[in-house]
Amino acid sequence: LLHCVRECNVALRWLMLHRRAKARKLPDKDSAPKKESDQQAVLVLLMNTAQLEYLLRKLFESLLDAKEDMWARSKAVAEERLTELADFFSGERALTRVEEANKPLKEWFASLAAQVRSLHTSELTATGRKMHHLITALSEVEQFHQIESALQTKQFLADTRATLHRMMRVLNIRDGTRVTLSVVSDMSYAWEVINDYTELMRARIHKDPFCVMKLRATFLKLVSILDSPLNRINQANSKDFESVSQYYSSALVAYVQRVLQVIPQDIFAALRDVVRIQTLELKELPVKVVRAELRVWAQLEPRHRLAAATHRVSVLTEGVLNMQTTLLGVIKVDPKELLHNGIRRELVRQLTLALQMGLSFRGSSGKAGELDGALVALAQQLEGVQLSLEYISDYVKMCGLRLYQEGMHRVVGFFVEQECNSFLKTRISPEQSRYQSTAAPIAPPATAADNFISRLVRELLSAASTRKAVYIPLESAWHDSQGRQLVGARTFELIGLALGSEGLRGTYLTLGFVIASRLARCHRTLRALLVGEARAALNRYADAVEPLSSLPERQAKLVSSAAAALTKVNVELAETVARVGTAQLLRAQTARRLSLSSMRDSALLRATLETVNVSVVSDLTCGVSADEAEGHAPETALSSTASPPPEAPTAAPTWQTAIAAATEAAASTTRGGALVGELRRFLEASGLGNPLQQVMSTAEALPQLHHALALFTLSTLAKLSYAPALGTFTPASRSAEEPLDGVTLAAGVTTLLRQAHIDVTTKYIAALQQHVRALVHLSSATQGRATEPPIEAANIVRFIGMVCEYADARCEQLPLYQCVCGVGG
Repeated sequence: LLHCVRECNVALRWLMLHRRAKARKLPDKDSAPKKESDQQAVLVLLMNTAQLEYLLRKLFESLLDAKEDMWARSKAVAEERLTELADFFSGERALTRVEEANKPLKEWFASLAAQVRSLHTSELTATGRKMHHLITALSEVEQFHQIESALQTKQFLADTRATLHRMMRVLNIRDGTRVTLSVVSDMSYAWEVINDYTELMRARIHKDPFCVMKLRATFLKLVSILDSPLNRINQANSKDFESVSQYYSSALVAYVQRVLQVIPQDIFAALRDVVRIQTLELKELPVKVVRAELRVWAQLEPRHRLAAATHRVSVLTEGVLNMQTTLLGVIKVDPKELLHNGIRRELVRQLTLALQMGLSFRGSSGKAGELDGALVALAQQLEGVQLSLEYISDYVKMCGLRLYQEGMHRVVGFFVEQECNSFLKTRISPEQSRYQSTAAPIAPPATAADNFISRLVRELLSAASTRKAVYIPLESAWHDSQGRQLVGARTFELIGLALGSEGLRGTYLTLGFVIASRLARCHRTLRALLVGEARAALNRYADAVEPLSSLPERQAKLVSSAAAALTKVNVELAETVARVGTAQLLRAQTARRLSLSSMRDSALLRATLETVNVSVVSDLTCGVSADEAEGHAPETALSSTASPPPEAPTAAPTWQTAIAAATEAAASTTRGGALVGELRRFLEASGLGNPLQQVMSTAEALPQLHHALALFTLSTLAKLSYAPALGTFTPASRSAEEPLDGVTLAAGVTTLLRQAHIDVTTKYIAALQQHVRALVHLSSATQGRATEPPIEAANIVRFIGMVCEYADARCEQLPLYQCVCGVGG
């Protein structure tokens, strides 16, 4: 057998290396099919040789382990038989009746028994010679007349010689034979050559999944590749032996996974047929069926194909699960874990492909229904993947739903992380991502345009842009000029169905980074614009109108002259407010959908988070004054308010209002900093965060920011008209470069104010109230009698109410202004 193994390995080595030789000894005129068949023959020889070596090594190791036991048993049998023969010739024990005793034979057999008793396996050469002499002596003693005529005695002697021969064979079982077998079966030459046969191995597995049993022996044979690079390291007793062993073992395991990856691929291919048959071809059986239509409702052909596809899945999984746990180098490979990792790898590839192709839009057209249609198709496709994984749960012995959720969490989280890299100074490489895995790696996007999260966010921003749509708070949706809904609650519901809660949270985070980037850009631009004449004009306006509790003369003229000097500033603010406001409203809708999902799917977790949040905020605000905790400002009375009506973006509860102040307090000390950050992540994932209350910029506040925002607001409101039926302001004309609606304007201004101190918000509202008083005073002074307040004043009061609502604040004087201007509360 060892000679056969040696001949097979010689032929195998010559054939495999000859195919890569430059100077071939064989003619190279064969056709491509003939070459492929030759490669198949070489692969079959490799697999059969590896299987023979595996069985031979396993048999030899079992013999080597049982060597001492077999030696002891054979030695006892030989000694016993020789002792019986000695007793027989003493005349005291009868094998058969003996005529007279033979003392010399009796003593001779007794001496042989003593010699057998003294044999030891530790002295191989001496013991072998002694057994050879004993066998020769037992053969010669048969020539004696007294023994030659006794057939039973001759049988005893033959059995004794056979036992001694077996002892010699047991003695020849040496560990050196195993070393010889390892040297003969060495495949260190195949480190690169074996890659030529990878596709052939995969093709054989695709054709016959049970051939993995022979491939297991082939993989064990490839372990000899590790001997060559580790030989000298081991001889030198280097401490790098373990790390080098781990490296080459990992490379070998990666090769095994690459070969066996065809099984998960075939499983998913069969599952696609299963899902297609179940969802498209099989009809649901009615409660009552007419006997004549029974054959039609039986649907034998699709059910037969369904059974064939299911059987294919079971055969594929059974083949790899029948493999035993294998030690490849220093890494133990479990076939069950290997199958699970392969399924995870294929699932990640399928999910990435589906998301990248499903969320692809034609130039961000923002057409009505295009985004929803793409999300519906993607949700149906991913639902099929989820159903297929649940279908094979029993075959692969793992939870299909959990596998799908883990895969979606990793893929969506990875692409969100890579998209957010474009907004960060310190970027996270794909290899360093916490969502990346060596067992199931995720292919990173080549560019930002190849990221489906980026395309989804851009499409949302494009569809909800103020150039195309107006946000209607009564419906929480964006409508175009023709009344068609472009983005609404249905859109975010579809995002949740297609991408899950992880996709909604990824959209929420990405929009947050977009807002933070835009705010930083606006801060830099405004700081560059508010210099020279613009800065002087703003200061003159501030000197003229302050204190804000007064009633300056010629208020309208002061506002118009200051606004004219700040034209460039207003253009930048209009663009920033439009984009930031739209993004914040989208984040609010996303948070609302996450909140509904958490209440439905994990009510206990949501309640726990709320309780923990209350406790943490109470603890962190112990040293904060009551005015700061409630958002109270010294100049005007502002305090926390109750939750807004359902049509407005969801405002945080009172305990949530103080989360930003608590975060700042925790950041300055080590107390609770990590806890607040971790809790905030869970709150955002559960939809408990309020985006309008989030601080996204730590830059120093601009001087006179409240006056600049007030002037911008007044000039913008002059271009808007209030629509009672819609409950918001709409552009009087769509010809403006950056048209705004009332809700978007309020959300954008609130976000800008939130980045500064609370006093800025207080002064901003006071400046708007001052202008309302000036308009009412001017109207009454001009008419000379009580008249209806001007429409401009009523619009400003309505807008102040919207800002207080989104800023989660209450103005004590606001009801008075509403009463004067005839605006409902």
